[in-house]
Amino acid sequence: SKGHNSMGGYDIFISRLQDDGTFSEPENIGYPINTVDNDIYYVLNSSGKRGYYSSGKPGGIGGQDIYIVEPGMLDINPDVVMVSGYTTLDSEPVEAHIVVYDEDTKEKIMEINSSSETGKYLLNLPSDRNYLVIYSVEDEEILPEELTIEKQKGYKELPYDVNFMQLMAEQDDSLNFSVEMSKDTVVPENPEVVLPDKPLSELTDEEIIQYFGDKKAPGLVFKVQVAAYRFPENYTYEHLKDLGTVEKELLPDGVTRFTIGRYETLNEAIKFNQTVREHGQEDAFVIAIYQEKRKYLNELVQEGVLK
Repeated sequence: SKGHNSMGGYDIFISRLQDDGTFSEPENIGYPINTVDNDIYYVLNSSGKRGYYSSGKPGGIGGQDIYIVEPGMLDINPDVVMVSGYTTLDSEPVEAHIVVYDEDTKEKIMEINSSSETGKYLLNLPSDRNYLVIYSVEDEEILPEELTIEKQKGYKELPYDVNFMQLMAEQDDSLNFSVEMSKDTVVPENPEVVLPDKPLSELTDEEIIQYFGDKKAPGLVFKVQVAAYRFPENYTYEHLKDLGTVEKELLPDGVTRFTIGRYETLNEAIKFNQTVREHGQEDAFVIAIYQEKRKYLNELVQEGVLK
């Protein structure tokens, strides 16, 4: 400001928030920050320990120069949580869309993108709220990540890197059906089931259902997966409570899978999957479990489980 008893040109002033909600009279912070030249654009880093401003005072390189002030704030401890890190996909930088919500009111607080070149991002959030941060990329086959930040006091730095992982499931909305499959695997000949001589990944949904839909095997069950979360407490499934028990399983990748139903044949699971989708879980799909382990469909064929 040029007012409030300026030393000359523009000066930097401080005003403090008082208990009654009003601000005190602005005070000139004085020399050596303020001079007879223009001293402007004072900003703080997240911790409040360092400030930056622009000044045209003598001794600079030329014109308006940028100076550092330490400590940046006087008698003030900022209530801020600074979340920073990198977003990657298979350990390579990826641009992610980041949305921050107030977890209590569900209000959207902010949304940003991480750097497309480095994956780096930075969030400065007032520390007096509970937050839900959702990280996502523009690919339906990649799970979003979630971070919950609890209310706290004072300043805190929270490093948080996100490494997205490609989903193994392939979904086909035309038949509301999906089973985990790996690609480029040729199905061996089987005297009981005559399959086309081509990779399993190229079979149509109709062919998969035709050849495997009614097959049973000891220790083989089909379930419907309804969700996968790194923070399972963020998933609610009240909309599915009338369909049966929702089971949770934490896998070695750190992601908890939610499944519902248990069927001996693929056709039964496909029919139930349609019911689950009609109850609002539109991204549900079928998975195969053999002897308590998740299996690709081609593995079941190669191992002789499905005949």
